[in-house]
Amino acid sequence: GTYGDALRRLFPDLDGATRREVREQLFRGTPASGGTCLWNSSLGSAEHGVVLVGDAGHGMWPSLGQGANCALESAAVLCRILKRAVAADEAASPPQELVRAVIREFDAERLGDAHAAVDLTFGGIGSTKCRGQKNAPLSYKLQIAGMMLLHKLTAGLVPKPALLRLMAGEVLSYSTAKMWNFRYEKMICVSALVAASLPFLAWYCR
Repeated sequence: GTYGDALRRLFPDLDGATRREVREQLFRGTPASGGTCLWNSSLGSAEHGVVLVGDAGHGMWPSLGQGANCALESAAVLCRILKRAVAADEAASPPQELVRAVIREFDAERLGDAHAAVDLTFGGIGSTKCRGQKNAPLSYKLQIAGMMLLHKLTAGLVPKPALLRLMAGEVLSYSTAKMWNFRYEKMICVSALVAASLPFLAWYCR
């Protein structure tokens, strides 16, 4: 059958518009043996009192081994926001209002990191068709090798690759790791390559 048939059978109470949106999201996903990456437009609905954590909020491929870590981190962020909201609620707001405020704050604080975590598993080690099966492009392998070499040559001035730091347990937000992995590390490696080639070009053009 199709996604539409399954959605009608499993979720008969969904309205047509919601069912079509879910079906389109499923079609846009890229199934693989490790699952499907999931970028939600939000991590909760304040109106309905629903919060999404774990694979429900940020499903990802297992290429970085970050699925459970990300889920626990999301739960910790939610608990911290809830604790802070309860402690600050001196006016004893109605429970529904307090829950809505917590969900809105959680979504605002966590959504960016959740998307970044999924982006890292989707485009860091894996690819759009398969993930984490020694299939990273050559350019990415050279980036990792280049960053490790520069880390050694500069006695730690240049940091290790962000993904390795993340997997080693270093305190590093997924948004920061994404910025380093997809932008800064490429700039550093290209700059180092250009700098290393300048003496050769100067000698060649003498």
